Amino acid sequence: MFAQNNDPFSLPPEVIFLLDKTDSHSLKNRKFTGIPSLAISDERKMWVVWYAGTTPDEDKNNYVVVSVSKDKGNSWKEKIIIDPKAEPMHCADSNLNHRNGLYFE
Repeated sequence: MFAQNNDPFSLPPEVIFLLDKTDSHSLKNRKFTGIPSLAISDERKMWVVWYAGTTPDEDKNNYVVVSVSKDKGNSWKEKIIIDPKAEPMHCADSNLNHRNGLYFE
């Protein structure tokens, strides 16, 4: 990838694992969710991904949430949050694919 050092699109996103979840990414602070994607792994786990945000619309405050269910969708556990943090970017239309494994796009 060829990019300038100051190009916000070349910065890696912040990846937050469940144990490190910040207050700004908590359920109580979510005002927006959108565009879910669902996949079932070979282990029969259900994985879902969507984007959420702290403001009530699509904007630079959006981030991606990845959650898993091991009991056919009766309960869910958030595993990863991916937050680009760089302006003017925002997350939208994330996707899960099951091709020789489970992949996040």
